[in-house]
Amino acid sequence: MVAVPFFYFLLLLVFVLVRKRYFDISAYIILLYLISSFCSILVDVYGLRIRYTQYYEITMLPTILYCTLLTLLIYPFFKLAPLKVQNISRLEPKYFNAISYFYIVVFFVVLFSSATIIVRVLSGDMSEIRLLIAQGEGEEVSIFNNVPSFLRPIVVTANVFASVSMVMLLFYFYSICFLQKSKLFNSFLFISSTTILIFAIVGVDRSKVIYWAIAYGFFILLFWKAMSKKQRKKNIKLSVGIISIILTYFLMLTFQRFDNSDTGSGGSMIYYAGQSFIHFCYFFDEHPYQGFTLQKVFPLYFKLFVDNDISSSPELNRIMSAETGIFHGIFNTFMGDIMMASNIVVTIIYCVVIALSTRIIFWGKNRIDFYYLIMIFFFSSILLFGVFVHFYAEFTRVICFLLFLIYALLHRGNKRYVYR
Repeated sequence: MVAVPFFYFLLLLVFVLVRKRYFDISAYIILLYLISSFCSILVDVYGLRIRYTQYYEITMLPTILYCTLLTLLIYPFFKLAPLKVQNISRLEPKYFNAISYFYIVVFFVVLFSSATIIVRVLSGDMSEIRLLIAQGEGEEVSIFNNVPSFLRPIVVTANVFASVSMVMLLFYFYSICFLQKSKLFNSFLFISSTTILIFAIVGVDRSKVIYWAIAYGFFILLFWKAMSKKQRKKNIKLSVGIISIILTYFLMLTFQRFDNSDTGSGGSMIYYAGQSFIHFCYFFDEHPYQGFTLQKVFPLYFKLFVDNDISSSPELNRIMSAETGIFHGIFNTFMGDIMMASNIVVTIIYCVVIALSTRIIFWGKNRIDFYYLIMIFFFSSILLFGVFVHFYAEFTRVICFLLFLIYALLHRGNKRYVYR
């Protein structure tokens, strides 16, 4: 049964490529889940499951739900027309510049406030620091320890917006393709997108590096046909350099954290990529959570109106782990993340609502412009980053999602269709 999603997504990818005759957003999303599904097979082949799933037999019902719900959410992106240079209406520079400069400032605020911690992490025992953070005892590596109290509101604000800094890759590629901006400006745009990588280092975290890499691949794909041959060559070289740096960090962190584990560093990387489907099925069949909460679906609402002293998704995971005796700080896709805290009914409703919302927002009455590209990214990011967990289970990311969505809706254009 573990191989079913792999063959399903393989056939689905072939169908999309044959039907559309090019590699589009939906194909990219399917490819991510195809890779994850293949790694799930490797997890079983090499016996890499963690203790409490070791003897669990994957059943048919969660497998069918897994494939069906993902297909439902991928469908609106399958219906999107290809991005073409002549189909994109331009935006007013003042809006573009305002957000661009804001995120450039955010990068430097986060960098300077985190500098001491970055040095400590890169020169210390990453495994030990990560363990402290995972246990909720990471106060000593908090960036706020190095910030004067009167500057903390600025740093807090910067950290909120930095949580989705990958969106600046959209600004970067839009700028190099359609605007006559200087190389220096474009370089700073690109650098501003990497703010989330600072979080990755501070938190001794691999997932945020992967989020950024997934977003980078997404925008390369989105703008590929809009690039000149010269720009494509430059971005291929840039991509090679980026992949090298990311692999170096990823391997260094993996070796430090898992080289002495039972599976070793190699097994750890396979398990990292392949655990989501297995855990989705396991929690569906074996361990539904009895303390129902919608905090993973409405984290901002809970932050503002519910006084439960739970400020983040990892903190909620630790509480659920303590109450059930089963470790919840794992990857199980965005669907499993929601299901783990509530139930499968809530998960199905969430998927249906998001699929319908995506379909309606990008329906034929709307048009292609920069603002709709923003919305395409934020809605697709539920799936893109959801291959691991629910990216928007954190209230800070929901704030950014809503602000960018409102901004895009208020400034939407009226010149080109998004849907065919």
